[in-house]
Amino acid sequence: MPELPEVETIVRSLAPNLAGRRIEAAAFPGPRALRGAPEPALAGAEIESVRRHGKFIVVGTNAGLLVIHLGMTGKLLFDAVPGPYARAVFALDGGHRLVYDDVRQFGCVEWHRSLPPP
Repeated sequence: MPELPEVETIVRSLAPNLAGRRIEAAAFPGPRALRGAPEPALAGAEIESVRRHGKFIVVGTNAGLLVIHLGMTGKLLFDAVPGPYARAVFALDGGHRLVYDDVRQFGCVEWHRSLPPP
């Protein structure tokens, strides 16, 4: 499981690439990858921020929040080709994509209208 410094490094590397982009489509090949929203709810959402909340990566959009926990082997890859362990693929404007890859499937992506209370 990534520790706080690793999660912070991931957030800092993704934030400049994601802020201001629009999610055009989302696909979840893994059966347990998304919790909390149907895929169409994500289409058209504009990414406003990428930040860390503990060991969670929070992608703030104008429609809600994607809360991502990487588990033990999860990775977020910008502009990567989805491989056999891709659990979520977000098609972004400009032909870019964000891939959530997780070999052991211990991580997850959750959709919230607002950040849940502590």
